[in-house]
Amino acid sequence: MICPQCGAQNRPAARFCRACRAALSAATCPHCHAALRPTARFCAGCGRRVAWDCARCGYGNRVLARYCAGCGQPPGRVVDPLDATVGLSTGELVGCLLKGRYRLHRLVGQGGMAAVYQASDLHAPGQVWAVKAMSNTAVPSEDLPVTIDAFRREGELLMRLSHPNLPRAYEVFEEAGRHFMTLEFIDGQTLADILQQTADDLDEERVLHWARQVCDVLSYLHHQTPPIIYRDLKPQNIMEVTVSRDIKLIDFGTVRFYKGGQRKDTLALGTEGYAPPEQHGRGQTDARSDVYALGKTLHELLTRQSPATRGPFEPPPPVTLSHPTRSAAWDGVIATATQLAPADRYQSVAAMLKALPTPSGSGNARRPSKSKSKARQASPRPAGKP
Repeated sequence: MICPQCGAQNRPAARFCRACRAALSAATCPHCHAALRPTARFCAGCGRRVAWDCARCGYGNRVLARYCAGCGQPPGRVVDPLDATVGLSTGELVGCLLKGRYRLHRLVGQGGMAAVYQASDLHAPGQVWAVKAMSNTAVPSEDLPVTIDAFRREGELLMRLSHPNLPRAYEVFEEAGRHFMTLEFIDGQTLADILQQTADDLDEERVLHWARQVCDVLSYLHHQTPPIIYRDLKPQNIMEVTVSRDIKLIDFGTVRFYKGGQRKDTLALGTEGYAPPEQHGRGQTDARSDVYALGKTLHELLTRQSPATRGPFEPPPPVTLSHPTRSAAWDGVIATATQLAPADRYQSVAAMLKALPTPSGSGNARRPSKSKSKARQASPRPAGKP
């Protein structure tokens, strides 16, 4: 309610102005100050909308409503959480309305550099988004321009890429000094969460299903022009979609474009234990760097042993050493993928994909038919051969 005397904002059911104490016996239009009916949603004088929008759910309520008809909560103090004077951190923006369109409803994930919210779209009822908010305080002020540039580059990159195992980005924008990205909302869990919440070992076929998809999406990135090197593959950055059980590769904040002839990366970024030696200033990362990280990731998924428990570049022990029932093919795949020298690893994720264990029940793993078995039994074996 707008006071007709001083113009101050008051709660919808206020009887006196909080600023000048003038009587507010009847609601007045904030645009033309004409008297309003208690149930009015539009002014009879100027025809403009006078209903108040709930700060929590966005529902439009009648002018004198004490509680929201959408969520049943009182309106409370409606402020702009993006205002620097409010002092809210990146993970405290629930209820915020961005661009007059995206309402942030709940925090779904937060790291050191950003927070991700589930958001509704007031312009498209029923549409659900993921909104990623970059933190302005997580990095030193001198590094902030580089961080902002990387955040924008991540959004622009995802907007031009199209792959079933990548989330789609739709918009990158700035509001009140903060930087945001609107993404496809993924209903699922990261593989790190699945490991943490599952007491038993993960099914080998399930891990193989993930591995084949990760190889496919990495191959897609590596075949872009110029090649895109992901550089931060780990269980925390892979999500499994709840319904389809397929995966999505998330968090593109550390990606880089491969530059031919460059001796090493400009910035040494990556997660210790998963990143290869060349990613820590010892050379330029390329497709084989992602092969290394995939090998470390697969070992953790199959054994539940985090690489953080070993030295940064210590090779992981054979999978079958702790899990004898696992396919022995995993040992060779992971050992080759995690070689310290890039030349000793698989030279592409496509080569690594071919070396993965064969899914049970596939055409290559079928037993010979009965007719062929009988034929083999009937025919005599050549002398000297088993």
